[in-house]
Amino acid sequence: GCAYNGHPVYSDLPCPFDRPLPPPPPPSLPPLPDFNPSPPPPPPQMPTPLPAPAQPPLSPPVPDVNPLPPPPLPPPPPPFPFNPPPPPPLPPGIPAGGSAVIEGKDGAFLYCLLPGR
Repeated sequence: GCAYNGHPVYSDLPCPFDRPLPPPPPPSLPPLPDFNPSPPPPPPQMPTPLPAPAQPPLSPPVPDVNPLPPPPLPPPPPPFPFNPPPPPPLPPGIPAGGSAVIEGKDGAFLYCLLPGR
């Protein structure tokens, strides 16, 4: 064992830097030009799906959908026969804005910040 990160408390644990690192897995993507001066050509699977199948399925629906008029919007709900109820009144003793003294507490203030004021 060794001191992991300089802490001898972890001396019972195996040292990760004492063991050889496992070899990195083979890259699934083509290597970047930085690593290989002459990168291999991209696999044929990449160009085939992008230009050929992607555009033909997407192009026919576009002309078909554009000429169609948009579906009619649902009629708005009928107006209420009465005005919406006013907001509930504030509890007594608390002003709409400013500060209110809390009952039974000396020097304690409750600051009311209401939206729109």
